[in-house]
Amino acid sequence: MNNTLGTYLITQETLAEIFTAKGGGHHIGGSCYVGEIANKKAIIDCGLAFGKFNVPIFPDLSDLGHIDAIFVTHGHLDHIGALPLLARQYPEAPIFTSRITFELIS
Repeated sequence: MNNTLGTYLITQETLAEIFTAKGGGHHIGGSCYVGEIANKKAIIDCGLAFGKFNVPIFPDLSDLGHIDAIFVTHGHLDHIGALPLLARQYPEAPIFTSRITFELIS
């Protein structure tokens, strides 16, 4: 998977080894994935899903251990809705996102 340039080729076979769904993996909404590559762990999105009667469903943020970074793909509620909870839980983890998404989550 690793080559001399330090880049990684992600295949269908290795995807499940790298990413774990903590939310949104088996339903629409609540996107939240944990990825670990080269001993670095990152969260990709931390959104809310909505169940029956629009009751919010939070991603499972237990047992994450140390988080090196948080990446936010875009500003929809199903990708950022639980971000305040995650940011409070991991205040040392930098959050990476686009300028427009930064404006939405600030």
